[in-house]
Amino acid sequence: MTSPRIPQSVTADGVIHATDSVGNHIYYHTDGVEARAFFGALNALSAGRNELNLLLHSNNSPEMLVARAADGRTDDELKVDWLSRVTAAGLSEQAASQFLEQRLALGA
Repeated sequence: MTSPRIPQSVTADGVIHATDSVGNHIYYHTDGVEARAFFGALNALSAGRNELNLLLHSNNSPEMLVARAADGRTDDELKVDWLSRVTAAGLSEQAASQFLEQRLALGA
């Protein structure tokens, strides 16, 4: 599954440039400090996208069921691996845990 928007850069004046899955360019205009914080969080969260995808969507299609079976990790193992990846990418453990808990509560 591809990411709908892939961040590429953030400028000093707070413009985030991203590209969606079909190649369209998207520019987010915001405060520079806020933009850098958002860009950092987005990059950190994207580091765990595979684990989160398996946690959220493994029952949504036959392909995802096969992917989850091939992966072989339990929900708890996926959560630990996700947390490890996003914190290594710069997100605080508290923020990461809170995000994961809230996102899993929303479901797929």
